[in-house]
Amino acid sequence: MMSNLDVSTVQINGSAAPEVKINLTTIKRSDQLARRILSTTSHVEVYQFDHLLRTWERTTTEGSLFIYTRAEIPQFGFVVLNRLNSGNILQFVYPKMEFKVKDSFVMYKSSSKSILFVSLAFGCNY
Repeated sequence: MMSNLDVSTVQINGSAAPEVKINLTTIKRSDQLARRILSTTSHVEVYQFDHLLRTWERTTTEGSLFIYTRAEIPQFGFVVLNRLNSGNILQFVYPKMEFKVKDSFVMYKSSSKSILFVSLAFGCNY
């Protein structure tokens, strides 16, 4: 299980780890209620399922994936900070969502769409 990172408790030489502060500040631009980064991976590619063609289509989104806690319900969220353009993916986690994890793949399904994250950086940080 990954440990929780709270910028108030992660310390390097007496001060909060700079990369944690920077990443949380960046996430807060998309979700002001972001509170604590739980985990991250440095690079994912995002695919969306095309129900008509029954295939996975690559999107124009790839970048770092952050899983974090929020100050109110829904309590969790994740964001992909897109390196290709300004279109980040922000998703709050709800009880009825489905998740599957296998090797370097994470798939989630909400009521309206199916998304696949393919991790090219196989380790998680934090």
